[in-house]
Formats: sequence, C-alpha cells, structure tokens
Amino acid sequence: MVEENLWRQKLRAWLTHLGLSALVLTPIIAVMVFIWYPTPWLEVQGVLPIIGVLLGVDLVLGPVLTFVVYKKDKPSLRFDLTVIVLIQVLALAYGSWSIYSERPRYVVFAVDRYEALAEKDIDPVAGLTDRIGRLPLRGPLYVFAQMPMGEEFQRFQDSVMFGGAPDLERRSEYWIRHGDAREAIFSRSQPLSAIAAAHPEHRSLIEGLANQLAASPEQLRYLPLVGKKHDFIAVLDPVTAEIVAVESAGPWVWQDFSADP
Repeated sequence: MVEENLWRQKLRAWLTHLGLSALVLTPIIAVMVFIWYPTPWLEVQGVLPIIGVLLGVDLVLGPVLTFVVYKKDKPSLRFDLTVIVLIQVLALAYGSWSIYSERPRYVVFAVDRYEALAEKDIDPVAGLTDRIGRLPLRGPLYVFAQMPMGEEFQRFQDSVMFGGAPDLERRSEYWIRHGDAREAIFSRSQPLSAIAAAHPEHRSLIEGLANQLAASPEQLRYLPLVGKKHDFIAVLDPVTAEIVAVESAGPWVWQDFSADP
C-alpha cells in the first residue's frame, strides 16, 4: 500500500511538472515558429535540432528527473527539485538566446542567389533603414545587394580579395530595396520546369512543389538559396520575387546557374 501511494505521488509530481513545463514552453516555441522563424526559415537556418533539445530537456528530462527523485517526505526534495528546475531554466535561456541570435532578419539577393542573414552577420551603415525600410516584426526583410560599378567595383573587389572584407551579400552599404530590383531578380531566375528537363530524377520533387503552390512548373521561377547546413531551391512569388517555398537541393542547383551569362 505504501509502495502504491509512492508511485501515485511520483506520477502526480511528474504530471504537474510536465504541465507546468508545457505551460512555460508553449508560448516560447510559438514565438520562435510563427514570429522569429515563419516558414520556411526554421529549416533553412537549421535550428530544428536546437528546438528539439529544448523540448527534450524541458518536456522530457525535467519531468522524468522529478519522477525519479520525488518522495514526499524526502529531506532533500526541495533542493533536488530546485536543481532540476535550474537546469531547465538555464537550458531554456541558452537555447532561446541561440535561436534568437540566428533569427533571419534579412534575406539578401546577391548576384544569383538568396541568403538569409541574422543581425550579427552584418555591420549596419548609417541611413540603412531609410534606404531599405524597417525590419518587420514577423519574418525577415528582403533586400537586394547591388554590385558596385566602375572604380567602386575595383575597390570592392580589392577589399574582398586582398583585405578580407565580407562578400557582397553582407555589405549593407550596397543594399537597396528589394521591390526596386524585382526585374533584375527575375532575370536571374529560371523556371522550375528547367530542373525537370535537365534532371529527370527530380521530376517528382518539381511536381510536388508546383502542386503545393497551385501553379505549373513553367509559371514558377526558382533561385538557389544558401542555408546554414545545405542549399535549397527557393521558389519565388511571381509578383514580389519573395520566397514562397523551399526544397533541399544538391550541387546541381549551382551547376544550373553557373552556365548562365
């Protein structure tokens, strides 16, 4: 009877800890998924494993440890529970900060591809907000990195090749509004049907993307998208040229664009 009561106490403690952890974690994960990383940026930025660790620590490890140590009259119970909660809080704080710091704030088109950058990835220049607009609360701001011309191009090239300066997409002094460069972006893109023609083994992938967006592969355009862990096909909105869908891609996506003039 005593043993049965102990197991009931442990189960009640586990359920209570699980419920409280879920109550704390749910709004935080919701902010991450819907505000910091709206589709498709969770996958592109490669933060799903970090979120998985957060869920594992706060929804699995913490409640399980409580189940293991819980005994109502145990002298060290308060200390044990305090240590467990402290571990959860530290894991949540560190994980949340790591995820926030990688939050994509700018999606930059440069030369022939898109790349998502966090604020820490660039050095903002004076007047940047007036030039490209304010950062939105939800999701990233799209911008266009304009290649400098004439003597400025030579200075830029020398600074990258010999001075160790960042490449074009990270140089915010060359950014302009994305909407002012839609034609230039579309001119660098290709129809999705070109993938199916050149790489028949990817035909089902292309058909799946087209069905998802309720359009034909001939109508939809795509560009390479540089991800944190690997590269993607970025399917473009036919009006804004912003990214509406992504799919993992191999080296062939760069081969397709390297042939372009």
